[in-house]
Amino acid sequence: MTPFNLRTEPGWRVSVYQCNKDDHVLSIVMHHIVSDGWSVDILMRELSTFYAASLQGQDPLSQVQPLPIQYRNFSVWQRQQAQIEEQEKQLSYWLTQLQTSRPAELLSDKPRPATLSGKADTRTVHISGPVYARLQQFCNAHGVTLFVALLAVFRATHFRLTGQDDATIGTVNANRDRWELKDMIGFFVNMQCLRIMVAEESFEELVQQ
Repeated sequence: MTPFNLRTEPGWRVSVYQCNKDDHVLSIVMHHIVSDGWSVDILMRELSTFYAASLQGQDPLSQVQPLPIQYRNFSVWQRQQAQIEEQEKQLSYWLTQLQTSRPAELLSDKPRPATLSGKADTRTVHISGPVYARLQQFCNAHGVTLFVALLAVFRATHFRLTGQDDATIGTVNANRDRWELKDMIGFFVNMQCLRIMVAEESFEELVQQ
């Protein structure tokens, strides 16, 4: 894949490939600097809406509401003095929270190289049927989201395997804390460190932590 030259081209490429008379493939390649996972969902949803409207002879743009702001407005917010002060306040908080923390130790079947390549892979696990139903019931009973419950499952399992009672885990934060940003395509995502301590407590208490 040809790397992006952000000095001379936009941060995304769009191509349409004709497979035969009736079948086409739309290819969209986006640099991470202009999008995140939330943005991809927005793009797919709106493209589907536009396509369906076109098939029915409707104006595609009439199917969505205009954005109240543009990404440049978000950039301006980031540089405002009040926002800078808030960022400094948050930085001080996280430095205090993570000062004595350690990254989660992950077990592997092979020694990790001294120099990491950055290459990785993903494994998808589907939870369905009775297990999913019971998981939903647990979340409803304890007032938590599926993410929180599964994070607690991961951390409890991690503790049993490693014995690490104080571990910090990185997770993705959508970072869209203003309603004006919910339908905007752009790079907002941020990584957040979650320091989770496991003591002599029940699983329900770990979930509430």
